Amino acid sequence: MTMKMETGETAVKFNSRFMVEAGKSGLNDEGLIMVYKSSIHPYLLQNVLNSSTQPKNIAGWMSTVAGLDANWTNSNSITKGKWGKKGEKKKEEKRGRSQSSSAKCLTKDEEDLLKKEGQCFICKEQGHISRCR
Repeated sequence: MTMKMETGETAVKFNSRFMVEAGKSGLNDEGLIMVYKSSIHPYLLQNVLNSSTQPKNIAGWMSTVAGLDANWTNSNSITKGKWGKKGEKKKEEKRGRSQSSSAKCLTKDEEDLLKKEGQCFICKEQGHISRCR
């Protein structure tokens, strides 16, 4: 029995899929726990393993993971995901432009030609040079 929790899939939905497959597998509780541990998102697994008391059976694992997932979903909806990637806001402010407007990296040949002509790597104007690398 091999399964993976899909990106964006809630633990409740995954647990439902897991139980359908578990019923077909014939595995005992210990085997189901081993498969479940390798199937859930690493963040959820880490949180369960770091808790002071770990679940003793598959029902406990599923309940604990569903609770952790619900807590994360709730806190993310409260903050509206505004925490984002670590340091991303500072990088954008430092660059003075958003990610969507940043230039793509040039090939070595393109860079050499622009350098030879004294042109900027981003705006292609003379007088300054900006680098992607």
